[in-house]
Amino acid sequence: MKVYTYTISRNDDYDRDLNVVIPTSSVDNALFKKAKKSVEENAKHVAMNVYLNAVVDSGPGFNFSASVNRGLREQDADFYLNMNDDVILHSHALFNGINDFDQIENLGLLGAVLYYPDGKIQHAGIKMEKCSVFKKILDYPWFVAPRYSLKLFLLEEKIYHSMKVRYRICGQFMHRIDRFYGVIVGAFHMFSRDVYLKVGGYDENYKMGTEDIDFCLSVLKAGYLIRIDKDVTGIHYGNASGARYGEIEQKKKKLYYYSKWKPDEILKLVHKNGELII
Repeated sequence: MKVYTYTISRNDDYDRDLNVVIPTSSVDNALFKKAKKSVEENAKHVAMNVYLNAVVDSGPGFNFSASVNRGLREQDADFYLNMNDDVILHSHALFNGINDFDQIENLGLLGAVLYYPDGKIQHAGIKMEKCSVFKKILDYPWFVAPRYSLKLFLLEEKIYHSMKVRYRICGQFMHRIDRFYGVIVGAFHMFSRDVYLKVGGYDENYKMGTEDIDFCLSVLKAGYLIRIDKDVTGIHYGNASGARYGEIEQKKKKLYYYSKWKPDEILKLVHKNGELII
């Protein structure tokens, strides 16, 4: 794991800092360069010192949470942005995001509406709600990799029944801007210094996947609000690291998540937070 620190914007008159953390397999790949350029363009519109910490790591041992945490530690800041290397920020995304923190009392974590390159909405949050097995089957992302998804689905069902809880929670990825209770995807997580100090970064028991949901729930449990601003936007190519972990690692992740977060607690937290979209 290696960190490359870029000073994107620096002015002695600025009294606030933003630390942008981007885990990536290489600072030389085309997507990272586009992501970095979009941060540079956005930095022109915010009156703060902006630093970008690219955390380079790859291979079978890649741990997304650990990479993000390494970048967070690199630069103390008033605000932090955890962003995927395949996200291209639209103009004024950072400006609108920082403005939300200035305007909304107790805002701790902000997400973005992310689009496919063709303009369709890819992610506008994750709706968290009670669901039946039938609904879970309908909502499961079979299109990602059918055989692999089937394995994960059956594994999760086995784990769920072993937990003997009253009902399950479905996390449905929203592809439209709508009112709902839920959490936000980790491709874009902007949060305050207070949240970082209180929550302590991302749980490294998750190598990749579910750490974003876990982080959201931890922020809510700490007493902060989570929101998605429909004017904070970007393109998400959905490439990420390309890592796919085996059945044993997936089982460990699911068991850990279900032992840490009970359905009753999840529903209580997201409903107390209120509607996600602003």
